[in-house]
Amino acid sequence: MKLGTFMMPLHPPERDRTECFAEDVDFVVRADRLGFTEAWVGQHHTVAWEPIPSNDLFIAHVLPLTQNIRLGTGVSIMPQHHPVNVAVRLAFLDHLSKGRFNCGFGQGGVATDWGLFDLPDPKTQGLMTVESIDMVLKLWQAEAPFDFAGDFYRIKIEEANSELGIGELLKPYQQPHPPIGMSVI
Repeated sequence: MKLGTFMMPLHPPERDRTECFAEDVDFVVRADRLGFTEAWVGQHHTVAWEPIPSNDLFIAHVLPLTQNIRLGTGVSIMPQHHPVNVAVRLAFLDHLSKGRFNCGFGQGGVATDWGLFDLPDPKTQGLMTVESIDMVLKLWQAEAPFDFAGDFYRIKIEEANSELGIGELLKPYQQPHPPIGMSVI
């Protein structure tokens, strides 16, 4: 049997944040030592109970403290990030982990997070999420020059110089890409 964990992580808002983050790190390290196969880390910007605004930074911090556990973004909230940033940051994490990385993508579900980023209605955010994921997957396979146009994003590299390595985006360690999970509300 394989065991995994989804770490929201929940902490009473009155607790010291630094102590809470240290507990979260210890939690993942213990899960690795106990043989858990994966840990997914949540992300929110405006939830005092769940104060991890950058789950990719958290994962980068715990990677060298673990040996076997796969770590995943649970989730990267796509409407809050540009697809290029998501593609290269997650590809970088995949390399840092030497393939122990899982991608979690989602729309997000907290109205105050939506307001913070001045995002449109949830239906439009859902469409943004689908387009963003499509763009990330294309970027992980693309060779410049390219031009991807959608309803919300246009991503292009018109001129590239392969001899100098100009115009190349980092591809994931795992090919064609890390395992992908989706949150659905």
